Amino acid sequence: SPKTKITLIESETIGILGAGEGSVPTLTEFLRFLDINESEFILETNATHKLGILFDNWNGDGKDYFHSFGVLHQKLNYSYDDDGELINEFVGLLYQTDSTFLMGEISEQLARKNKSPLIDGDVDGSSQIANYSYHFDTHLVSKFLRKKAEERGIIRVEGIVKNFIQDSDSNIRVIELNDKKIECDFVFDCSGFKRLIIGNLFKSPWKSYTNQLKVNTAIAFQLPQFDEKIEPYTKAVCMKNGWMWQIPLQNRIGCGYIFDKNYISENEAKLEVEELLGHPIQVVNTIKFDAGAYRKVWIKNCLAIGLSSAFTEPIEATSIFNAITQLWVLNHDLMNSYNENFINQYNEFVNKMNDDVLDFLYFHYITKRDDSEFWKQYLKTTQVPESLQKLLDSWDKKPINISHFSKDPFTLPSWLQVGFGLDLFKKNVFIDELKKINVIRMYKHIDYLKKWGDTIMKHSIDEKKWLTIKDTY
Repeated sequence: SPKTKITLIESETIGILGAGEGSVPTLTEFLRFLDINESEFILETNATHKLGILFDNWNGDGKDYFHSFGVLHQKLNYSYDDDGELINEFVGLLYQTDSTFLMGEISEQLARKNKSPLIDGDVDGSSQIANYSYHFDTHLVSKFLRKKAEERGIIRVEGIVKNFIQDSDSNIRVIELNDKKIECDFVFDCSGFKRLIIGNLFKSPWKSYTNQLKVNTAIAFQLPQFDEKIEPYTKAVCMKNGWMWQIPLQNRIGCGYIFDKNYISENEAKLEVEELLGHPIQVVNTIKFDAGAYRKVWIKNCLAIGLSSAFTEPIEATSIFNAITQLWVLNHDLMNSYNENFINQYNEFVNKMNDDVLDFLYFHYITKRDDSEFWKQYLKTTQVPESLQKLLDSWDKKPINISHFSKDPFTLPSWLQVGFGLDLFKKNVFIDELKKINVIRMYKHIDYLKKWGDTIMKHSIDEKKWLTIKDTY
């Protein structure tokens, strides 16, 4: 609303965390919602496309699996084939029960061949095939969004918050800096791990996730980008005491080893990375955290967003998704008319979202890896979330029901890709289900998908090449 005055309080001295250089397709939707030109975003943030995540060696067998964001093209995603029968690219995924699982999934094929999610526009007039998000330089994104905000009338104030003055109902009415006071009607707590308001001021109850997620420390470092290619996906490489991310930007690969400090020190973690890579690394940042979430992210006239409200771990890049999802349900009229009943509903909504994310993240750690004390003890020393345990018990007896997974970002295909990737689903259950379907129709659909997959591959563009010609799209 033009009548709304928004002020950003920010400190160059404090800066930003700098990690978290990838997200899920919700980010792309949000950029479009904000009417931000994606080519400009890519240019100013060293961004690359992200089609999904490649999980390397999570069962300790040297194999990998891919969790993709899927496709959007009308011929491939929940549409109708030439005979008018409903079809989508995961029809083969649902019934393939051997080691070739998902090799025909088109988004994964594009990613593994280092292809862009966009094509030359000759396939049914569509230029976008795969659903995608972005990898990006967090520091550059912060500057880019600050510039856009100021262009649109948001006031930026440089300074460090020293105190909050509350009224008789405990609402925050004045924010005190070193040299000025700023009056306010509503406050978004975006103070990251400092959690200045929701945690320190309002003392919101905290729900720890450390009984499920044991990693608590990360060392960040960088690698040079390949000369001949840019990989349009995040790598999550399983390590002896946690896992390592590799996020490709245009000019470098942002990396980090996230581990449990109760098993190894920061220096030991650095040595483990160097042993795997075969060369020294330079650690640029160390991040320490405890997984968990505030049960009340909205208290009085303050709402915590992002790291100030919760943090699990970066395995599926959920932090930005959570923040955007928190914002989606708000609008100007609601912010002018909210009441205690809505605040309670909102907090319940966020609690459910955080707990659902926890279920999916813990699912990744149900692996067969046992080559270190960390992995030998992981399942013995953690507690399966009750809601996830009910699903696991159910899946032992019957196929997965799509109704179990109706909420973004992790719907049925995500659970299938991770579950089959870790060899967690009993194949006999799916084989029994095959007897109940029209097998001829299933294979006809798979042939249909392969045909369109071949067409798309012919028109696909290398990610590295696309980044040089993006201004023409």
